[in-house]
Amino acid sequence: LDPESGKTQMVAVPWAGAGSRWTLAFEALALAVIQVSRSLEDARRLLRLNWESARKIMQRAVERGLARREEDVMSELGVDEKSFGKGQDFISVLTDIGGKRVLDVVRGADKPSALALLETLSWEQSLGVEAVAMDRSPTFIAAVSEALPGASIVHDPYHLSADINKAVDLVRRQEQKVLLSLGDNTLTGTKFHWLRNPMNMAPEKLASFSLLASLALKTSRAWGIKELFGGYWEQPDAAAGERYFAKWYARTIRSRLEPMKKLARSFRRSLPNMLTWFAHRISNAM
Repeated sequence: LDPESGKTQMVAVPWAGAGSRWTLAFEALALAVIQVSRSLEDARRLLRLNWESARKIMQRAVERGLARREEDVMSELGVDEKSFGKGQDFISVLTDIGGKRVLDVVRGADKPSALALLETLSWEQSLGVEAVAMDRSPTFIAAVSEALPGASIVHDPYHLSADINKAVDLVRRQEQKVLLSLGDNTLTGTKFHWLRNPMNMAPEKLASFSLLASLALKTSRAWGIKELFGGYWEQPDAAAGERYFAKWYARTIRSRLEPMKKLARSFRRSLPNMLTWFAHRISNAM
């Protein structure tokens, strides 16, 4: 009660937010419970809250996080697209790689969508961005080049490995079609064998796959090219990476496997933004 005006006034307290029914300590507990619960419904029952109260606690946490984020300097970001629904709709996602968090999401995967994501950064934050990890989409490249001209574009292991896997699988599908016409089902049911890391296979499956990979198959040669490219990421710097790539490229072009040759040519065009990985070593795999 204000002694001069006689009116009741609200005062800020260190243990609760303005207008909140709960202390900050309880809100922190509630958020921890929500994060480890299977659903918001399970969490609110444990906390003995109604649905609206649980939603308000989550919303207040988001508001506090956004307020803090406006001051954060983030040197390495990720831009990626994701499909949802039946795979016909796309969203674009902006992530803080160092902080391991999603910064924003917008509908679409075109240049305006990517620009809308990057415009959520403050001027100071934009100046602090050193590198952005992304796939080889011309859309994202154009958006980042326009909005963050001082940032390096990094084509990361996550996306390049996905590109290689697609090429290997295309070789497998082409060869399987020919083999099946001859009554040979050697490649039937082996799709994921060629895409999986052999180091993650159980001993018995590794032995079976090793036998398969030793056969005189085009798919085996394509898989060998894929595995050989893995050495690129082990190089100490960009100069060594460029030399390694040159050797891998020469071998792939001589492979007589059109999907792998097409991939190698596209990688060579993207090489400047592949070599930036050695300076930043970031990935969108998160």
